[in-house]
Amino acid sequence: EIAASMGGDADTRRERNTRLTSLSVRSCQLHAGGAAHIARMLHSNNHLRRLDLGDNKIGTRGALELSAALQQNFALTELQLGKNEIEDEGCLGLGRCLSVNLSLRKLDLSDNRIGDGGARALCLGLLANEAMSELRVEGNVLTSVGVCFLEVALRSKLLRRSRDTQLRVVGLPSHQHVREEAAKMMTASEFAGLEGMRHLFLTHDFHQENYRRGKRATPSQISLQGE
Repeated sequence: EIAASMGGDADTRRERNTRLTSLSVRSCQLHAGGAAHIARMLHSNNHLRRLDLGDNKIGTRGALELSAALQQNFALTELQLGKNEIEDEGCLGLGRCLSVNLSLRKLDLSDNRIGDGGARALCLGLLANEAMSELRVEGNVLTSVGVCFLEVALRSKLLRRSRDTQLRVVGLPSHQHVREEAAKMMTASEFAGLEGMRHLFLTHDFHQENYRRGKRATPSQISLQGE
């Protein structure tokens, strides 16, 4: 019903509305179709700054629709997508969005179904992003592998950013040994820059493939797996 109400003339009115800077559609049973209507509005709206779609059911398809729109929208600064049944595939689009969007400052992805693959995609986006100040990931299904991805991105930002533009990642589980591993990767010469990310991604692929085949990891992989 919400998706239908946002179609037709309603889309046009929202696109032309220059006074609307904050929109909340929280807890409205919004599905992917409704998210697609909002995405179309974002393609041409240059005034909306804050969009709250929390506690809905837009899922992965809805996240991909919004991600595509935000690759062209450079006005939105805060997007709340918490509790929306978003899985790893949805983060592929969000990662691409983060790599090109320089206006988005806060992104809430809490209480979804994001795992290590999603963390990997977000990490790649964050490494290319100089604008994000806060990312919320609490309540997802990250293992220590996913934590390590985000820790590497976070530590990379700490090295490159000024104090007033630091990135804050809220909700990372406290896997201390993984944080130490990420710190070593950022400082050791053999894991510098892209080579470090390549090593981490290959390790993740190895872990995922062995998981599917029911194999046990080698000792060299253990420090990057869940506790």
